[in-house]
Amino acid sequence: MYWKVVFVVIIVCLPSSDGVDTWEDLKLFYSSYQSNTEGFSIIPIANLNLTMNIWMDMELYSLGDFDSVNGQIKIAGALSMSWTDDIPDFLLNRSLFGVENSYLWPSDKIWTPDIVLLNAVDTTEKLGSSTYMVRITAKSSSKSFTVLWKPRVVVRASCSPDVTYFPFDRQICSFTYTPWNYLASEVTLGFNVFPWDISSYAENGAWALIETKTESYIKNSRSYNKYTITIERRYMFYAFNIIIPTLLLSAVTGFVFILPAEAGGRVGFSITCFLTFAVLLQTFMGFIPESSFPLSLMIVYLALMMICGAVINIIVILILRLYYKQEGIQVPRWLIFFIRLVNCSVCKKCCKACCKKKKKKRQKISNRMELMFIDDRYMYAPNDGDDGKGNDDHEIDWPYVGRMIDIFFFVAFLGGQAALSMFFLLPLGLHANN
Repeated sequence: MYWKVVFVVIIVCLPSSDGVDTWEDLKLFYSSYQSNTEGFSIIPIANLNLTMNIWMDMELYSLGDFDSVNGQIKIAGALSMSWTDDIPDFLLNRSLFGVENSYLWPSDKIWTPDIVLLNAVDTTEKLGSSTYMVRITAKSSSKSFTVLWKPRVVVRASCSPDVTYFPFDRQICSFTYTPWNYLASEVTLGFNVFPWDISSYAENGAWALIETKTESYIKNSRSYNKYTITIERRYMFYAFNIIIPTLLLSAVTGFVFILPAEAGGRVGFSITCFLTFAVLLQTFMGFIPESSFPLSLMIVYLALMMICGAVINIIVILILRLYYKQEGIQVPRWLIFFIRLVNCSVCKKCCKACCKKKKKKRQKISNRMELMFIDDRYMYAPNDGDDGKGNDDHEIDWPYVGRMIDIFFFVAFLGGQAALSMFFLLPLGLHANN
């Protein structure tokens, strides 16, 4: 309890003005404080009106993992901090240092800044421990010492993921450090020449390190150092295991319409494709966070493909009902017209008439008798067309209607799925190349 009494007495007796007495009292306090406690809490600076500058750099050794579901990133490295300390001049024997020599000293026997990771998710403790010693270097030009402290850190920080272009996404994560117990007027953070040191970085198998940035700022009377990294997902695993199977499945789904109705199994095939899309969607959801914004383009694409699979199931069942309709039921005329559009019978007749007219213009009519013969022939042509139409109406039955509708939906769904794939997957590919 003695050191606590000394601490209170000294703090009360310290004069408010700057002067030799203040510095001498501070040295006296440190001398008694060192012999009675294991730590130091007063900034070791001769002029208390000045600011203690802490110069920092971050050595990145490895990227542990990036948890996009929970929005967390884990890195391992070392946080190098250096500052000028005026206290060791009277605590240590300066003759041990010589000129510009250094000496290791326990970090719990000297003042160290209370640096904390502001956006940490698993700890509120300050970085570093007494395990890591400080290196004290004497300055030949003054009585001050340069203190270098380089504790090893393994930190897990929060990072909001942007999975819009998953699995071709890039994530920007920041690590914000601040001296928790000090105002910016007391301790200010800054950067060394190389604030990010990645010379010892070991590559990660799932993520590639793209860019590093730093920012130092003061906000709400506190000093902050912000380290930012940009990482890019290595997408080959997802391309071969999710994207390519999805594209193949979306292409195969439309082929249910060209399966013969008599063979059976059309409904089972379409239901299998629908369930496969549902499984792929659930698998994909396991890699991204459960948030509504931003929404992954692949999730929207898989959801639309699953909806297409459900619609295909309904259409296949309805077409099978058309195949097996009773023969006595007549095909409606609007459906006959639709079938003629599908098999291009109307187009064929129009093209045939146009060809005949062009041929008529090219012919050289030698006499009026030939012209009258040609006019008579074309005059009876509509009656032939009407007869043909009547024959076509007679030939269109329900199995034929089912086959034509199969062809129509085969082309429609194949084209629609190709358009959806281009609309959603092309931006992913372009983003991957940027």
